[in-house]
Amino acid sequence: MSAGCWMLQQVCLERSVSWEGCPADFQLLFLGTADVAVLAAEMNDHVNVVGIDPSQKMLDIGKGKVMKKQMTERVQLLIGKAEDLSQFKEGSFDHEIVSFGVRNFQDREAGLKEMARVLKKNGRVAILELTGTDENEKGPLSPAREFFISTVMPFIGGLISGKRETYG
Repeated sequence: MSAGCWMLQQVCLERSVSWEGCPADFQLLFLGTADVAVLAAEMNDHVNVVGIDPSQKMLDIGKGKVMKKQMTERVQLLIGKAEDLSQFKEGSFDHEIVSFGVRNFQDREAGLKEMARVLKKNGRVAILELTGTDENEKGPLSPAREFFISTVMPFIGGLISGKRETYG
């Protein structure tokens, strides 16, 4: 969805997870698009991925992709929000990834605290995000980027998910 940022997501996955030597029960929590959850499962046969998304429509699209790739044994997609991961016990995940989703957290602090709670000791978190810049760092393309991030991406996310308020 994030317009051509697929390669960034792939690089984030490749560089943030120590794929060699992953234990057979490596648990990855993914908050965001199912495409990256599937990619993670494709990168290592030992990875079990739990994907969380607040939109049932997005989950349905993702579940179709998971079924098509025959990964239902290792990729589980659930409805939910980062701010409430109560279905998971403390220290459940070896690694957590948020791809273009922190900006959609209704309460960033609560979401990050919940992520920390369910992360195993010495676990890793990778966040890939597009955000606004400091007022002092604005360049000639800043207005176009701000328009894209604040208007175009939320509009597309709302259309795809059917939940415009989630992306507004």
